[in-house]
Amino acid sequence: GNTTMAKTAAFLTKLDQWQPPVIITPAVRLMFTAVADALAPPSSQFIRSLLNPTLAPKALRLMGARAATLEPLIRHTINATIINGGIKRTVIHSKIELEFAVRLLPGQSTASFINLLQQRPQRCWLHHPQRRTADDPAQHGHV
Repeated sequence: GNTTMAKTAAFLTKLDQWQPPVIITPAVRLMFTAVADALAPPSSQFIRSLLNPTLAPKALRLMGARAATLEPLIRHTINATIINGGIKRTVIHSKIELEFAVRLLPGQSTASFINLLQQRPQRCWLHHPQRRTADDPAQHGHV
């Protein structure tokens, strides 16, 4: 559809499917190395594959639902948490506002994450990103 709501639904579907790149922080490198050192092959090799940004996405896919506990350690997370739009049921809204919960990996900046989003082919959706407060990592954008 061509309505703002249909575009928002399509965007949210793409956002849900998007996999940010794997970033191995020093703390995660130490943790995964210690775990791998304590395990026997092939488990140790599997954990070490998570330290390779090229191999990690495939390893995470192989883990299935179990990857949910490790993935936030090596990837930023972004989730739409608040959707606002429209004033009445009988009026088609021209603008929908989304708020996001963004969790950045340690050592990564908001600016670098916004740059990452803007490099995506769907970047046109992000119009005025801004960090609201130091205590609130939610990002704000308009569709």
